Amino acid sequence: MIHSVRRGTTQAIMDQKLLTQSMQVTDYWAFCWYPSGSGLDTARQLYLKSTYKRTLNGV
Repeated sequence: MIHSVRRGTTQAIMDQKLLTQSMQVTDYWAFCWYPSGSGLDTARQLYLKSTYKRTLNGV
């Protein structure tokens, strides 16, 4: 299953995606790496701020 996070996404949505993924086997979780502050790094920034980022299995 592929999840994309678009502009306008909130921390609550990212947290919910992480919690949902933590209940499944996650083989791969990745972000396109854009420069900080570019506006294209929203998903990565939300992930890094999430208290649930360590709930993914082995990621």
